[in-house]
Amino acid sequence: MNFMAVLFVLITALVLFGLVWQQQRSHRDLQARVGVPRTQMAQRFTNAGSIFTMDGKELATSQTGSREYSADVALSKATLHIVGVYSGVMRNTIEVAYEDVLLGQTRSSLDQILLDVTGKGLRGDDIILTIDSELSKKALSLLGDRKGAIVVLNYRTGDVLAAVSTPTLTPEEALRFRDVPESSLFNRVLNSQYAPGSSFKLLTATAWLDSPLFNEDLNLVCEGNVPLSLNGAVERSADDAHGELGLKRALQVSCNVFFGELGVKMGYYRLLKTAESFGYGQTITLDRLRVAKSKFSLPNGSIDRGLLSWLSIGQPAGESHNELSALQMALQVGGLANGGKIMEPHIIRYFHNPLGTIYGEPERRVLSVATSGSIADQVANLAASTITHGTGQSAGVASHTVCGKTGTVQVAGQAKTNAIFTGFLAEDSTPFALAVVVEDVGTGAEYAAPLARRLFMHMLGLEY
Repeated sequence: MNFMAVLFVLITALVLFGLVWQQQRSHRDLQARVGVPRTQMAQRFTNAGSIFTMDGKELATSQTGSREYSADVALSKATLHIVGVYSGVMRNTIEVAYEDVLLGQTRSSLDQILLDVTGKGLRGDDIILTIDSELSKKALSLLGDRKGAIVVLNYRTGDVLAAVSTPTLTPEEALRFRDVPESSLFNRVLNSQYAPGSSFKLLTATAWLDSPLFNEDLNLVCEGNVPLSLNGAVERSADDAHGELGLKRALQVSCNVFFGELGVKMGYYRLLKTAESFGYGQTITLDRLRVAKSKFSLPNGSIDRGLLSWLSIGQPAGESHNELSALQMALQVGGLANGGKIMEPHIIRYFHNPLGTIYGEPERRVLSVATSGSIADQVANLAASTITHGTGQSAGVASHTVCGKTGTVQVAGQAKTNAIFTGFLAEDSTPFALAVVVEDVGTGAEYAAPLARRLFMHMLGLEY
């Protein structure tokens, strides 16, 4: 081997050694930041990647050497419970769950070497979310200073477009962590366990249509505060009596007596099977973010006809359980819109490293098949009739097909009821489902459905 060849080999070896050494130094620097006290956490994020909405709005960045959050106060407050803050005061957030991505700790050795060569080795990767900035701000403005949650998702892809929880804070207020208002750091979208109220009647209707006992000519007589089963579901008073009615009219007027009796006729296990097919009891995640597990049960496996009747209308009584997160409410009604298929939810659109490489795009997968396409279509048609001729009329949008169901839930310790609306736009160009929960205000028809209407109009690009 001649002198030039030897020199070439030595130079190449030195360059490779330098690259490897620089790569290891980069990783040591990043790893040294792991597990440090909260007072030092800011240093870990001095070169962290940025977080963006799907429409390119910056939610968090470290471009200036310190972690900063959106200057748009409404946007930062609307996304706080999803994005979080670097201090970790809120654990179930993007900043915490995807810290390794933001700090560049998930890269291959080759990518790290290439980044080191270009002087970008310490820079973390960016995260682009599925969140729509304007829709999120609209949801926040509609909730105002009331406690509640709004979730909007694409029922064909599972992408979450808005996930707003109130009360909320700015990221700077969360970082200071002083005089924090009660429950303002609690994520009502993911961590809530709300009773669904009458919005659950869509699932009871699904179970009835799929039951071997189904009779399309079944009519029952509602006398208001007189239950058909012992200790079963009733209306608030005799004045609320609906008289004789069948399934369609019963859903339109949200008749507790009718749907309570359906649950008793079908039996607990038929209703439980349907609830489980819609995701009750399943472990559901929003990418890496945890979601509270839903519950549907009677105490100790007993078959109490009265408790079952109340369970069937979404109002658990005694030691029975019927509760789920706001996210799961939206997933369930989205499943009815999507021909019975509930899509796996996503909040991550993709990741982006300093080399310009896009990666981490999620697969679009069916989470569960809740019911057949035929039954889903029948229930969707029933849900559309509650908008045109029932309790959900204040959620309707002229010249557009809206399907949905209101809910009103009594909660122990609250002066007023929780207001709920779950529904969707049944149009190819706008495959969006939502759940609206407003706590301690009154009925779903009066307080939740009108908010849903304004969200639907925003999604349709309409003025109001």
